[in-house]
Amino acid sequence: MDGLLDLFKSPEEYEAEALQRVDRNDMVGAVRLFSKAIGAYGAKTPVQPIYNRGLCYVHMQQMQAALDDFNRCLQIKKTYEPALLSRSRLFLYFGQYGLCISDCDELLKLNERNSKALVNKGAALHERGQFTEAYHMYIAALNADPEDNLALRNLNRVVIDEPTLPMPAEAAMQIGAWPI
Repeated sequence: MDGLLDLFKSPEEYEAEALQRVDRNDMVGAVRLFSKAIGAYGAKTPVQPIYNRGLCYVHMQQMQAALDDFNRCLQIKKTYEPALLSRSRLFLYFGQYGLCISDCDELLKLNERNSKALVNKGAALHERGQFTEAYHMYIAALNADPEDNLALRNLNRVVIDEPTLPMPAEAAMQIGAWPI
C-alpha cells in the first residue's frame, strides 16, 4: 500500500521525509528518499536534494558517490558554494591537492573571507609541503573567523612542521601555548 501512496507524493514531500531520516541518523533511508525526490523532479532538479544526498554519502563514508553528487550540483549551478566547499574537502581527502586548491580559489573569488575555504586551501598547501603559504592561509582564516578552531589547530601544526614560522601571540594564547 505504501508503494501506491508514493505515486502521489511530491518531490518536496520526499525531501521533507529524507530530512526527517537525516535527523534520525538514518542515512540509508535518507539517500533513498532524496533519490526519489531527485527522480520526481526530473530534468528540473534543484541542487539542494542532490547536495543533501551527497552529505549523506559523506556520512556513510561513500566518498566517490558524494563527489559525484557535488559534481552534479556544480553542473547545475557552477558557483554553488556549499558544493564547492564540500568538494574541496573531498579532494583534500583523496589527496588531490591541486583540485582542492582550485575549488578554494573559486570560493575565495566569491568571498575572500571564507574561513573554511582558507582552511581547506591551507591544508592542501600544508600537505604539499608549502608551509609558508599554508601558514598565511591559516592566519587569513583566523582573521576572518577568530573562533575557527580548525584554523587554529592547523596553524599550530604548520608552526611545528616549520619552526621558522612564528606563532602569533593571540593564537598561542588561545591554544594555551607560549608565543614563539
